[in-house]
Amino acid sequence: MKNPVIHVGKGQLRVLGNIPSGQFIQYTGGDKAIVYDENWNKREILPIEKEKLNVCVLGDSISMHYGPFLKSFLPDRFNYTSKGDKNSELGDLNLGSDVNGGDSSLVLEYLKARIQRGFHPDLLLLNCGLHDVKTDPVSGARHVPIYKYESNLKEIVRVLKAAKIKTVWIRTTHADENVHNKLNNVFWRFAKDVEDYNAVADAITAEAGFPSIDLHGFTKSLGGNPFCDHIHFNEDVRRLQAAFIAGHIIFFF
Repeated sequence: MKNPVIHVGKGQLRVLGNIPSGQFIQYTGGDKAIVYDENWNKREILPIEKEKLNVCVLGDSISMHYGPFLKSFLPDRFNYTSKGDKNSELGDLNLGSDVNGGDSSLVLEYLKARIQRGFHPDLLLLNCGLHDVKTDPVSGARHVPIYKYESNLKEIVRVLKAAKIKTVWIRTTHADENVHNKLNNVFWRFAKDVEDYNAVADAITAEAGFPSIDLHGFTKSLGGNPFCDHIHFNEDVRRLQAAFIAGHIIFFF
């Protein structure tokens, strides 16, 4: 065997070297493993490389804001990634982009394309919803009607389960129409819509067996005025959101 992987608790370790057939590996901690022959004679000592768990975040601009804090809060055994890369421009935070997951239709399209190209993180942190509830101030139409949101999420769940990707759902953060709709006249958002779309997502992800992180409830519980504009949160809130999520990830792993 060349560079075999051994499982220790919830993590993985890679032994760097060639292990002939009939020989055994002993690992008791640290950065070395001992190789024995079939008579338990010590043959050599090989270095260990700790395999990091890949955590990928796919969400909207809320996750783009707490993401850097989350990356810094996660222990070294995790490798943080997100849609796009560090060289991608943030662009218009109100639109889906190379780094912004956007609405549920865009998330579904993105996941199908990525999975076909071998996308398989150890853990996917997933959210969509704020872009779906955007409302035309004239017609009152939602950007993605709730029935379509429901069907999109069901298909997202089907795709992820078929690919056997461990997924944690992040509940959509709240909107305050008294703040949002005064500052943004291009589209509106309403608190009741976020509640309704969250309820749909809760039911679908619970049935799928996906754990859920209640970022919605946590953020509302902070009180005061958490916003820095119509929908995004100030830096202190972003930091707290990241710590809240990091605690859950460490618990799950």
